[in-house]
Amino acid sequence: TTASEEEDLFRITGTFWHPNIFATFLLSTIPFLFIFKCKNLFINILKILVFIILIFSYSRTAWFIFFILTIIWLIKEKPIGFSRYKLSKKNIFLLLFFFTLMLPLLTPFFTRLETIPLAFTEWGSFGVRTKLFQEGWNLFLQFPLTGVGLNRSLEIYASDPLTDIFKYTRPSSFYKIHNTFLEIATETGIIGFLLFILTIISVYVHFFKLKNKPEYKKAALYGLTGLILMSMLNPFFHTMQIQILFLLSAIILV
Repeated sequence: TTASEEEDLFRITGTFWHPNIFATFLLSTIPFLFIFKCKNLFINILKILVFIILIFSYSRTAWFIFFILTIIWLIKEKPIGFSRYKLSKKNIFLLLFFFTLMLPLLTPFFTRLETIPLAFTEWGSFGVRTKLFQEGWNLFLQFPLTGVGLNRSLEIYASDPLTDIFKYTRPSSFYKIHNTFLEIATETGIIGFLLFILTIISVYVHFFKLKNKPEYKKAALYGLTGLILMSMLNPFFHTMQIQILFLLSAIILV
């Protein structure tokens, strides 16, 4: 953990090295679950249970992004809604029983929300990210054209940090620049950064120019959007998340 408010948390990581990486993977793939429409009420409820897994990643950013994208999805795509089901007394009882069972599982959600004020302290998650952003921006200003080289940003600013980020700990991979766009800019320079930005823009332009948008491309766009938003607060340049980003982009472009 890199933040003070996370020291007492047990965050699930799946098979990934960090909970935020796992949460991002879920955000990238969950939209594909919802393109397979089914009229069975309880199968659709099981799809929603994926959110329970997301809750136990304790990633507040992922929760917020998931909520916003889900609302947009429901408004724009108008999937099969609960209004089409004939809710008998038996089904109503089962639904109430189901949500009652879910309440204890939501405890981590409320516990994590209580730590939001701590996140904005100096050594909270936002405070640490701010320090890392300052380190990255300072590095970019020193090497704006070519960058410092792939996977060398942490090595260089750790040798002579601008902030006191390493006051209480030693440098490690947890202290990479927590903004993928800035991470790319510091390591590849403005040329690499612009190429990356143009690639992302071209994917969105291509999607919105499509007259008939297949469901799987819509799912890929939602997954890509969730991944990009998560990348604003996480270092994904040298993780599999950047590969997923290009995979989702390829699905949209094909």
